Amino acid sequence: MDKIAGIRNSVAPKFSAYAQASGGYDSNINSATNKDTLPANEVVFGQDILLSADSRETASTYMSLLANGSYTRPLTKHSGFDVRAEFASRYNTEVSTYDLNMLNGEGAYIYYYRDIKFRGAGKYQYVTLDGNKFVSTVSGMAQAYGQIRNKYTYATNLSWGLSEFHQLDDSDIQQLQLNGSIASGPAKQSWVAGAAIGLDTAESSVNDHLGKTYLSLTYQQTHLWKPKVSYYLLGSVTFSNYDSVNENLYTKVREDVNVVIGGGFRLTLTKNLTITNDYSIHRVDSTLEANTYNRFRMEAGLSFSY
Repeated sequence: MDKIAGIRNSVAPKFSAYAQASGGYDSNINSATNKDTLPANEVVFGQDILLSADSRETASTYMSLLANGSYTRPLTKHSGFDVRAEFASRYNTEVSTYDLNMLNGEGAYIYYYRDIKFRGAGKYQYVTLDGNKFVSTVSGMAQAYGQIRNKYTYATNLSWGLSEFHQLDDSDIQQLQLNGSIASGPAKQSWVAGAAIGLDTAESSVNDHLGKTYLSLTYQQTHLWKPKVSYYLLGSVTFSNYDSVNENLYTKVREDVNVVIGGGFRLTLTKNLTITNDYSIHRVDSTLEANTYNRFRMEAGLSFSY
């Protein structure tokens, strides 16, 4: 097995790239409630609070762009490295407040042991909203990939990160997450199931209400309908419990249940070009009215892969 693995991994350097241009509709770009007021029993002011239009759900059409690339190079028959870069942007037609630009850079050392691929990586992410600095995150990851009985593939990831929110003082958040997934092998019908647990901790005690623990479960099934047409269905649920009450505004601790149901199709035009179409419905139930909302998104695009 070691000899086979060595032959497999001692290959020429590999470069891959992906780009996608899309347009769509989002019924709630700010993930906000559709209610006009916050109820008196949830806020510290003792009376209903009237919300401004900017604080209620806002619908918008949008345009988005995604581009990424990766370069992998072997070092020995058992090791190698890779570097990855990604840029994403989204522009909303109704309001610019949530126009987003995101840049990711990542580098990793890879080691192969038998049929298991280990990857240790460092990542930097920088995000702007409406042209202003929003958040930057530095993180490290320990990952493993492999096969079970040559039939299923699995992936595990342990990550730690530190996020700095540039518009708020003392708002740094430490993020710890463990996630894993298992997937069926290539077939006309395939599936992948995943789970994640996480812990977000505020660096400053004045922002303990930003810390949380969460559990997320996901499942996706993909069907090859025709030689060049496939479609998928997915579902996910995330349970989040926040560490404390935001005493400046609320009287309750925030607890959320976020359910997502979605689907879409892919139409392959050529080896490199694909038409994409995606739909999703989001429902978030929270102990706080401000964080209880519905959201619907639909998107169509054209992707290029190399």
